[in-house]
Amino acid sequence: MSIFSSSSSSLLFSEQQTSDWAVNDSEIIKSIVQAKTTREVDQRLRQAFLGTNKTSSFQPTIDSMDEQSSSETTQIHSKLPLSRLSLSVSSTLLRRMAHVSINEARAQKTQSASHATEDDGLLREDMLFDLLKSIGAQLVTARRSLHSSTSLDVVAISDVLQAFAVFASSGSSTRDKLIPLATIVVELLDSVERTTLYSIKPVRLVQCLQAITKLDIRQSSLQQKIYERLLRPDAISKLPARFLAHGLSTFASTQQPRSTADTAADKARDDQSTSIKLLSRAFMRRLRKKKVLEEATVDDLTRALVATSSLLKLGTMESMEDEVAIFGFTSLRRALDLHLAMKKENGSTLLMTSQVVDLITSWSVLTDRNREDTVIDHLMQVCVEDGVLQSCTTRQLVSIINAVQKLDVTDRSQLAEAVGNRFLTLAEAQTKAQRSDEINPTFVNELLRWSILNHRKEKEVQRPYIEAALILFQQKTFLSRCSVAEISNFLWFLSSTRTFNEGVVKTIGSQLLDPDLVDSSSANIASRILATFTSLVSLAKTPPSDTVLQIQDDLFHSYGGHLLTSSLTPAEISSSLYAYAKASYLHDMGIFDHLVGLLASSRRVCTSRQLSQSLWSCGKMAVWENYNLINGAETPELHHDVPYLLDAKLVAAELIHRVKDLTTADISQTIWALGRLHIQDDAMLSAFIRQAMEHSSELSSGQISNILWGMAETRQRNTDVISKLSLRLTKKEVYTSPMEASSALFSLGKLDWYDEVVFEKLSNTILEQIEDTNAQSIANALWAYRTVGLPAPQKLLNTWATEKLGLQNFKVLEE
Repeated sequence: MSIFSSSSSSLLFSEQQTSDWAVNDSEIIKSIVQAKTTREVDQRLRQAFLGTNKTSSFQPTIDSMDEQSSSETTQIHSKLPLSRLSLSVSSTLLRRMAHVSINEARAQKTQSASHATEDDGLLREDMLFDLLKSIGAQLVTARRSLHSSTSLDVVAISDVLQAFAVFASSGSSTRDKLIPLATIVVELLDSVERTTLYSIKPVRLVQCLQAITKLDIRQSSLQQKIYERLLRPDAISKLPARFLAHGLSTFASTQQPRSTADTAADKARDDQSTSIKLLSRAFMRRLRKKKVLEEATVDDLTRALVATSSLLKLGTMESMEDEVAIFGFTSLRRALDLHLAMKKENGSTLLMTSQVVDLITSWSVLTDRNREDTVIDHLMQVCVEDGVLQSCTTRQLVSIINAVQKLDVTDRSQLAEAVGNRFLTLAEAQTKAQRSDEINPTFVNELLRWSILNHRKEKEVQRPYIEAALILFQQKTFLSRCSVAEISNFLWFLSSTRTFNEGVVKTIGSQLLDPDLVDSSSANIASRILATFTSLVSLAKTPPSDTVLQIQDDLFHSYGGHLLTSSLTPAEISSSLYAYAKASYLHDMGIFDHLVGLLASSRRVCTSRQLSQSLWSCGKMAVWENYNLINGAETPELHHDVPYLLDAKLVAAELIHRVKDLTTADISQTIWALGRLHIQDDAMLSAFIRQAMEHSSELSSGQISNILWGMAETRQRNTDVISKLSLRLTKKEVYTSPMEASSALFSLGKLDWYDEVVFEKLSNTILEQIEDTNAQSIANALWAYRTVGLPAPQKLLNTWATEKLGLQNFKVLEE
């Protein structure tokens, strides 16, 4: 219930008359400050009123409870005449009520609500309403008397301000109604003489600054006066560690940029920033003093570190980086020492999860990387060994990994694995609870991205991240809360870890087909989606289901249109072309043509890898454009030039200029693509082939088969090259798959290359792995034997007929 629910009227009331009751302010204040609950406050006030006004008109009515209640449990229903209290008593009462409200709110969280606590809440609401009404009237009266000789109780006013800040945090409705009153309080404090204002103790002045900041009241004049007072040695020397930490936190909050800042106040803000800079330095120096540092709690140190890191990021600590780093190290070292002492004493941990996260995050900002970091290892140890991560949320996990990355921790595999295990636990817990709103997709994205960028090759570290991802990605409710960019990043993660799960692929693909996601996609995101989804499908160990292939086609149809732009980067163009070729997506070929042209126009800024991969994509797609079938569909031959042939030639010509820098993979892909595209340019082909020969000892069997195939298609019958490449295929150290062996035999057949040793070695490779060989591969090998005039191995022929073609009545011939 709001403390203003009793009335919707304004809190700014007109002046009210007060009686001459003989209430002893000091006695009632002493009594109030000892009260620990709302009901106790009420009782002490009633006793005070009854004890000093026995003949007054204040007559409380006492109603008995039900018959089972004793005479001791009675309820007083009459209202207290709070308007008759002085401002001093009212401010003390309001401040005490603020403390009581906080304590009772905490207690309610740890115990179930009862009828008694509900009654206490109603009592508190009534008391606060009447009390604020009375104080409101007194404040209005005080403002009207600003220029009179009447003295103002600034201590009482400061108490009111602090209490307002506490109550304003209970909700926006309460805050909005308190702000006018709080503004009057600030005006009153700003109006008094400096000597009067400075009669307030330094601790209270820090509390006033904190209250002004929490209430977001712009009063640079009062704040500047307080800054000037706190800068004096006699003031700052009286501040204990707790208030130094709160002061730094207040300075950081004050320095937060405001979106509605008035440019006319620039000078005032500059003066304020200078004062805050000087005060922050003074506060840090005092907090570093041995006596003050020893009295600081872990909470104080953590708050001070967080505030100082914020001030540094905001630019307030400019030219103070060294001093900030020293302060950060001293405070962090002290916090860790306190934690270690507690652990040694009774085995328990002092630092809470939120504090450890704040310490690591702050230290990543404050540390001076030019000095040896002697605390980061201890921080990592606390995270991993003291069970801190076991209670972290995904938000806190992300804060930790971001800080660790900034700190350049060299050995972080143990931490990364521990973070992954906690992430997996959170994902499993969400699934068991059948809830999808506990884990934020943004944090999931950050965690998965970090694991790939820093621990891609560490399988044990990657394991929990992959398992957590598979759990979350199968939940439609989770994916429905994700943006198209986040889902595209999830696909990138699965592709990078080479994790194919058909159920996950179906769920993600189906979600991506949501019209809202398609419409919200950009060209860059569309490129990533098509490239990573196609890459995932290609990882399937068995042929993907028709459903997956249909989803893949639908994704190309839905997102392909986004690629009709010139805003793509070379990497995105290249990966998009590769996706179209890998998926053999034959519809909307105009998009593919556009991408090839786009790449050709930016070829000079592309990497060699991007150019060779794109040229390979052109060759892969060219076969589907228009072809004749020769020799039983074994050799596609183009009817006419493909639309992007000229652009493909431009790409190939660019590669010629870089031929000395090409890798063996680039060379083999390029020669293969030239063969597919039937680009008969002897000079160009010779240059690529020469480069291949210079690195022939590095060529894999797959690369050799691609080069031979390209040479066969472009009729490059260079006997020295063919001999050298084919003989390498016979080496024991060169592993050859059945498909590669079949392709090499087919190419040698087209080149009319007669070599019994090479043919025998390659055919034996096929026979040794016959279970992994399809009928087409065997047919290609047999065709090559027939073409060069060598007798085909009878075992190969028999296997092809009986096991691959299913000719059960075929007569098996003995060799």
